[in-house]
Amino acid sequence: MLGSDVLLFEVSLIYPAEKREAVEELIARVAEITHLTARSKEKAEEIMACGMNAMDALHIAVAAENGADIYNH
Repeated sequence: MLGSDVLLFEVSLIYPAEKREAVEELIARVAEITHLTARSKEKAEEIMACGMNAMDALHIAVAAENGADIYNH
């Protein structure tokens, strides 16, 4: 399972704290975290030009850059 800085940012917004901490713990156990790069930011901008919102575009760009076979959001 692949995660990213983008995912961790979204998780940081979860309230209440108990729910956020449970999700963070799950991610720590099962996901490989990748970092947002300039290349994935550029790709996200291309995707947004097609009408997709910024967060979804970032998720897709990071998945594509890291060779993900399946994207599920």
